[in-house]
Amino acid sequence: MQGYSITETARLSLAAARQECSALKHDYIRPEHILLGLASSDDRTLLQVWSGLNIDPVDIRRATLARLSPGRADNDGPDVPYSSGARRVLEFAMHEASALEADDLGPTYILLGIARLQGEAAASVLQEWGATTDRIRTVLAELRPDER
Repeated sequence: MQGYSITETARLSLAAARQECSALKHDYIRPEHILLGLASSDDRTLLQVWSGLNIDPVDIRRATLARLSPGRADNDGPDVPYSSGARRVLEFAMHEASALEADDLGPTYILLGIARLQGEAAASVLQEWGATTDRIRTVLAELRPDER
């Protein structure tokens, strides 16, 4: 990602997304896989955001999995491509990090990237739980600067 270093927890979330994609036997990493990866993250700031939104990540995981059907791909390798929606999530995440003058791209910005999607199942899951971009930004703003 140009101009940003990706935090270790963001890398782990994206690696978890790849594993979710593989476990579901899908051809591409989609925004839903990224949301599943975020729902399993132990990133302190992301956990505070979930808490501030009054959302249990287990519920997000359950709602996301309910929208996904198993595929037939055999993609255990590291070369599973990102779908256009997943690439947009990462582009939106970079925009969010830039707008909030962040030095690193962490999981909370990826969550904001998902929330910005229109017409994608992952964004719909977040919206059902009231996790809009405005609410996520508000919760982030309420955190002390050293917690963001």
